[in-house]
Formats: sequence, structure tokens, C-alpha cells
Amino acid sequence: MPVSPVYDEEPLALVRRALKKSIEWGYLDSVPYVASPSLKGQARSRRLTREQLNKLIESADGYMCHVIVILVETAMRRGELAKIKLSDIDLNNRLITLRDTKNGTDRVVPLSNKAVISVKYLVEAAESDLLLNYKKDFLTRHFKKLCESAGFYDFRLHDLRHEGVTALFEKGLNMVEVSVISGHKDLAMLKRYTHINPKTLLDRL
Repeated sequence: MPVSPVYDEEPLALVRRALKKSIEWGYLDSVPYVASPSLKGQARSRRLTREQLNKLIESADGYMCHVIVILVETAMRRGELAKIKLSDIDLNNRLITLRDTKNGTDRVVPLSNKAVISVKYLVEAAESDLLLNYKKDFLTRHFKKLCESAGFYDFRLHDLRHEGVTALFEKGLNMVEVSVISGHKDLAMLKRYTHINPKTLLDRL
């Protein structure tokens, strides 16, 4: 099974906890310094082809299908999607307000036609005042199983945000317009998120 080259902080946390336990049990006198690996220059560039993305969507159950569409069409984070309340949704104006985002501010995200259809589906299926019926961790686990069943072992839920940001650029939006939707305050980081397929530029040359 292919293994993602990107480091995950969770294994390091387990190592540090194991070292602390070693002190409690008398095997060590102090915890050695364990440095987190540098991710400089290791920005993920994983993208699915349009055919692969369609395969993933088609193989998903109805609920997860619409979750994937929303994440791609809006480029929002899974945590932002999980916090959306029904009162934050304005379908008449095709807008969703994301509250208390990772950057500490609210932002309003416009909805494409595809996103509107998927949001309506989730609204009708909602079992509380939240748009989603599931926690973000459940979405991550479910998406991982879905990818593995489709043969995509190195694709993660957060990669849908990369896909969404890149798709916005490929639609012709500029850096500032995309940052308004994605919520990136650092345009250099936004650029790292973008992995445009040169073939999509042919019609604009």
C-alpha cells in the first residue's frame, strides 16, 4: 500500500508520551528532545484527475457525495463545514457564513450552482440546528475508507480544499478573489495550495 510522504504530528505525540512514561517507570531520567520534521518545501501537490474525482463522488453514498461536492466547490475546511448552522445559510442569495474560522474571523462564502444543490440536500437531511449530522472526525474516517475502496491511498479529506482552491483559479478568479472565498490571509500560503494543471490554461492562451 502506498504511503503518503507527508509527516503526521500524531506519531510524534505518541513517541513523546511514550518517553514520558519511560521516566515514570524509571527507564529514563529525562525526555530527549524530539524535533518535529520541517515541512519546508514539502507542500502537497496531490490532485485527482477529473475522472478520478468523478469516480470518487459516484462511489460515495448520497450523503458523502454532497459533502465532497461542497468541500470542492467552496474550498472550505472540514471543521468549517462541521460548524455551519442552518441559520448561517442563505440559499436565496447563495451564501453561507462561516463563523469563528481558523483565522479567528467570520467569512461569507458564495455558493456555485453545484454547491447549492448539495447544500439543499444536507439541509433537508439535517437532524439538528447544524447542517451536518456527523462530526468532522467521522467525515475523515469515512472519506479515508471511501478513497481506499476507490484505490486512492494517498488522498486525504483536506486535499479537497487544495482541489477547491485550484479549481477557483482555473475558473479565472484572481488571487484576491480566491482568498476571499478560501479565507487565506497569507497569499504566499495560498499559492502553495494551488496546483493548476497546465492543460486547463490552453483555452486562455
